[in-house]
Amino acid sequence: MASEQIRRKMKQFVMLAIIGILIFFIARFEAFPFPADSITKGPAAEKSSSVIYHPDGKLLASSVNGTQFSKRAIDWDKFVCKGQQLLDVMSTGQQESEWTEYSKLEDYGWELDGNNYPGVDLFGELKDNLDAAMFEDLGLSQDSSDWQMVDITHRNDYDVDGKTWEGSEAFYNSWFEFSETAIVVTSAYSPEYQLIRDGKDPKQDLPESLILKQWSDVTFLLWDKATQNRPGPRVNAPTWFIVESIINPDTKDVVSQALSNVGSSWDTLGDYPGHTFDMTTDEGKAILATPTGRGPAWFLGQHKQRFGQTSIYSASVWFEERHRPARKFLNILFAVEGGGREHGPWRG
Repeated sequence: MASEQIRRKMKQFVMLAIIGILIFFIARFEAFPFPADSITKGPAAEKSSSVIYHPDGKLLASSVNGTQFSKRAIDWDKFVCKGQQLLDVMSTGQQESEWTEYSKLEDYGWELDGNNYPGVDLFGELKDNLDAAMFEDLGLSQDSSDWQMVDITHRNDYDVDGKTWEGSEAFYNSWFEFSETAIVVTSAYSPEYQLIRDGKDPKQDLPESLILKQWSDVTFLLWDKATQNRPGPRVNAPTWFIVESIINPDTKDVVSQALSNVGSSWDTLGDYPGHTFDMTTDEGKAILATPTGRGPAWFLGQHKQRFGQTSIYSASVWFEERHRPARKFLNILFAVEGGGREHGPWRG
């Protein structure tokens, strides 16, 4: 009898411990949302379940396909409102970034990486990961000499507020195209995201003072430097921001809602050009306000002295199937106008 009671108590203890661990991780995730300017994505889509929402944010149904999505309800109106605010930032240019000197990257612990995959055709892989029709449609160069791969990591110690801080191991990986001018984002993990992933607290492991950490500022300095070194006329703002293989939960949930609003869904969304949302629509504004869209918006909105009057006018979403067995990967294209550039033949 005593041994049976001990076994029951042990089972209860184990169950309570498991519940406690789950509560800890859920609370930890909610305590540290994705940063305000962070694309927060990676090279592969994770599995969860796709959803259909009513415009009021209530979960109506879930379905499963090649790429699955989360079941979290979203505050749709909040995303729409934030998207309009970002459009205003790009229109007024009243929040100019203080980060204009390339040398500041090194001062704040950022280090450029070389090609860590010698012998691998990385440009070929990039073309495989994005629809060939997109390259042709946008007029993007098929010549690797018109492209530059830029990988940078927040790796080194840096001094702020009289203290030496460790690099967070954040990293932003992109491809720059200089013919039709495009930035393709392949990976972007912010300092906050990396610290949380490593079990650290950004409030303790990042300075309180403003530091160079946002994707928009870091990538602007890289783009500005790269375009200075190109022959011919100075390249202006990118015409396209393309983010591939998106895994961010907020972005996927907002896109799911946007598709539902126009009578579409994950199951009917195909390959490029997929579905295009103009920034005059609530759907376009909500997508712009996701962690995937905020970075490009701040990139343009906080660098008017360099780019002039530029703004994002549409967002196109589509799936790309690859790997065996086939899996779907979400991509988003943000199209830019202004800076002496009119809408081209491509309008989405």
